[in-house]
Amino acid sequence: MRYLQRYEYYEYIAGYQKITFIVSDDYEELFEGDYTETDIFVLGSVKQELNLDEGSFAVDELPFSINHLACRSDSDEEAMYFVLESASTKINRYCAVFFGEETTLANLVFSGKINNNISGEDLLWAGDEYATAVNPMRDYSFTAYSFDVSILEKCKFTKNIYDSENNKINNIYEQFENEAWSSIKNIYEWRDSYITKLPSDESPWDTYLYKITPLANLYDVLRVYFDKSEAIIEELINTEVNFNITPSSFGIKSSPIKYEFGSGVFDNDLAYTRTSNLAVELEITPNFNTGKSPVYIQRKLINPDFNPLVSGASENTLSFKDIDNMADLLYAIARAFACYVIFTYTTNTVFNVEFKSRSSLIESEYTLIIGAEQASFDTNSIAAEGIEQFKGQSTIISIDGHDFARNKIGSNDYEDSQNFADLKTKEKSDKDKYNITYKQLLFTTSSIIRHIRLNATRAFSLALNTTRNPNSYWSESHFVSQLENIYNEELLFNGIYVKINAIDQRDIDLLGDDYKVWRPVVKVYSNVDGANEEFNTLTEFVNAVCSKDSEYYKTEYELTVPFWNGFKKAGGSASWNNIKLGSKIQLSEVVKTYDSDTGDFTPNTITKDYSVVGIERNLSKPETKLKLHNLSRFAYGEYTGTPVEEQNEIEETPIYAGENFSNYELEDGATVSVGDAVMLLDSGKIARSIPNASYYNKTIGICVNIIDDVYIVQKAGEVFCEYYDFDITKELVFVNETGNVSPPFNVSQTPIETPTYDYNTFIILGKVLTANTFLLNIKEYCFEESIYQS
Repeated sequence: MRYLQRYEYYEYIAGYQKITFIVSDDYEELFEGDYTETDIFVLGSVKQELNLDEGSFAVDELPFSINHLACRSDSDEEAMYFVLESASTKINRYCAVFFGEETTLANLVFSGKINNNISGEDLLWAGDEYATAVNPMRDYSFTAYSFDVSILEKCKFTKNIYDSENNKINNIYEQFENEAWSSIKNIYEWRDSYITKLPSDESPWDTYLYKITPLANLYDVLRVYFDKSEAIIEELINTEVNFNITPSSFGIKSSPIKYEFGSGVFDNDLAYTRTSNLAVELEITPNFNTGKSPVYIQRKLINPDFNPLVSGASENTLSFKDIDNMADLLYAIARAFACYVIFTYTTNTVFNVEFKSRSSLIESEYTLIIGAEQASFDTNSIAAEGIEQFKGQSTIISIDGHDFARNKIGSNDYEDSQNFADLKTKEKSDKDKYNITYKQLLFTTSSIIRHIRLNATRAFSLALNTTRNPNSYWSESHFVSQLENIYNEELLFNGIYVKINAIDQRDIDLLGDDYKVWRPVVKVYSNVDGANEEFNTLTEFVNAVCSKDSEYYKTEYELTVPFWNGFKKAGGSASWNNIKLGSKIQLSEVVKTYDSDTGDFTPNTITKDYSVVGIERNLSKPETKLKLHNLSRFAYGEYTGTPVEEQNEIEETPIYAGENFSNYELEDGATVSVGDAVMLLDSGKIARSIPNASYYNKTIGICVNIIDDVYIVQKAGEVFCEYYDFDITKELVFVNETGNVSPPFNVSQTPIETPTYDYNTFIILGKVLTANTFLLNIKEYCFEESIYQS
């Protein structure tokens, strides 16, 4: 069904302007088809605005009304009831406004879906006195919202969707599950990241190429989400629509991380990271270009259950799964990059989606205005009572920037980083003191070092979510079996990755300088007000953009232009279509400046450039209202500087502290391995403990680590060693030359039962706690010499 209303106004210079208004239950019929003519609709103003608070385009809207008393025929009344049916969430009604008789894209001013929230005012009761059948005649008010966003809001991620006949439609995540996630798995791949060191003659086998847990190009991810959304829309409204992603730059640059490896428990310990001196432009695009990179994201952002945490901790709040619908996802991406998402048409059912940076939003050519009948300005800055800022939480235990993700000692559970603990304290304090609330950004620019602590003294580190064996996870023999889950766990990480040529020298030496690697990025670079600026994190950049918005400007200018077609470009003709969000307007005025020395007033011409941030077209008469902001609010451009390479925060690992640990040198000619019981000799150096009376009471503890020829000895407390494999049914641990693993330690659960001249003391080291841990409590006893056996 299709209802059409036409009317026209005479506009000075432009002549007669015809307006066509269409209402239909089929979106495609807005543009063509048979119709019933009516004249009952009173159109308000079509509004287009930038959402200044969240950095997105606000949803276009059109208010209109129907006066029941204006219905002069049955068809008029049927048109009214046809629109009133939009009050049901199960029934779709669409509308469109065209400037002209032809219902074409070129003439389209607005197309949208009528909202189910309807208000009305009774004008007349037509019933008898004291009757309950009042038969009111009402004036009804409706609002329609732009079709593109409205229909994407129906594409729910996890909530139920029903069509007009109450049939359930699979939401986006149900579609993923029904296909066993194949469309997502097809775009995610393990990506090469770094090697730990170059091979050598001594250890040719000890060179590992580490991969990052599966990453995908954000462009490809959105393409899959749009495919699922299009399937939902077709079932909902029986119309095939397509959304195309326009490749574009997010308007900022960032630096990939470099890795440095140093001494630690293991040779491949990640000692620290460096911010490289590269500034890579971040894009949403299917293609790779040198100096630029598509944004890559981790798979658990799509679904935390791809590799759930053993501890059971929920990561949903950081994932796409926590977002309600497809439109909200697009806005969340735009907000994270301080840009705007806009929709344009190729055909009436083919939409283009583009993320526009603030610099690309502004048109290069000025738009000229015929004149204004009213203008006002306000230079007050915004001073809201409640302030919103953004926070960047990179994992469930770390924040945006350089941070650490670590497990609790000897446990699969995680603990908050100090930075994250500080952020939570600040959030609470800012809320209590200043009424500041924080919203989580969808992405961060973060470099997280994974710090795996085996016990209080044993730990190692590596880049977050990397592995050298993606098919079987962490199969190295030195990893402790009881804590195996720590090593194959993948934390949800919302940091941005980029694809670049190899940048670490060892990678270049082995793989070549054109070999592609993927690295997380840190810092954000932009040009602000003509100057190159550096921001420590993406969060800091977004908050700085929002601060610039709120501190600089409220509404600089509001203009009322008594025309629809009172806008033109230099050398062009006047048209309503020449004014858009992001149009650039220049206004100048002559002011006089007083010179106190001469007493004269000197005339000066002041010229200011503005950007259009709001358009309101009054459809009841020729009138266009514009909201203008000073152009410097959008004064962002390409960063042209060179970042300084710098070392990032270091956290020593492992840490040996307290009276339970001491450092020693090794006795000449002696051999000690990690896990051995050791004795302190008169020389002040240590050697492997020997159960011999000559060394009675010399055993002092267990060697727990060896760093640069320094032997760390634990002398009290719970001793952990990944090489131990105790039988927990046996209580005690002894010094013996028959160890529990091969090659043998001198730590054993088998005591010396028959003494010899070489082994003639009975040394108890402590009590077994787990397969890899015992409580150190040294006791020594000597056998009687008379029972020695040769």
